[in-house]
Amino acid sequence: MRKLAITIDGPAGAGKSTIAKLVANKLNYTLIDTGAMYRSVTCAAILYEVDVNDSYRLLKLATQLEPRFINSSIHYYINGLYITPFIRDLAVSGSVSEVSTHESVRNAMVNLQRKIANNSPNGSVMEGRDAGSTVLPNANIKIYLTASVDTRALRRFNQLQKQGLTVPIEEIKRDIEKRDKIDSEREISPLTIPKNAQIIDSSNMSINEVVEQILKAVKVEMEN
Repeated sequence: MRKLAITIDGPAGAGKSTIAKLVANKLNYTLIDTGAMYRSVTCAAILYEVDVNDSYRLLKLATQLEPRFINSSIHYYINGLYITPFIRDLAVSGSVSEVSTHESVRNAMVNLQRKIANNSPNGSVMEGRDAGSTVLPNANIKIYLTASVDTRALRRFNQLQKQGLTVPIEEIKRDIEKRDKIDSEREISPLTIPKNAQIIDSSNMSINEVVEQILKAVKVEMEN
C-alpha cells in the first residue's frame, strides 16, 4: 500500500487538530501537528521569560525542541521539560503568531517537520498553517479547512469549558481575528490556500462529515 503525505491547513480554530488526529488514526499514519511545535516554543518562551521579539533566544529554544514518540503520538520537550500539557493555554494562543513570524524560528521548525515526515514508517498527516504551501508542497493530498469566525470562536469556547476554563466568547473571537490577521499578513510563509488544495468549509459540517470527505479523497488517490 502506498504511503501518502496528507496536509491539512487552515486558520485558527478551524478544527485542524481534531480532524487531523482522527484521519491519522483511521489510516494508522503519523500525526504531525506543526502548530504544536510553535506552541511548544512559545510556551517555553513564556516559562523562561523570553520576549516574543527576541529572535536569537527564540531560535535557541526552537533548536532545543525535542519530539518524542509516546503511545504512537508525538510529545514535545525543551531542555528535558515536558511542554505538551501546557501548549493550549490562552497565554500561548495569544503569543504563538508573533513567535511564528520569525524567519529563523520557522526555518528550524520546517526542517524538523520535514524530517519527521520523511522518517514516518507509514504515511503522514501534517496539520498547520503552511503544511501544504511550504513544508510539504508536493504532498499527495492537500486540504484547506476553514470555518466562520463565529463558529471557530464557539468551538474554542466549548473546548476551554471542557478544560474547566471560562473565557468570554468575545475575547476568544478577538484573539482569533488577531491571529488571522497576523497569520495572513506575515512576510514568511503567510497563511494561504495551498496550490491544488481541496477547500472544506466546516461551519455547517460535523466532525465525522469532514473526516469522511478527506478519507474519500484518500481512497481516490490510492486508486490512481
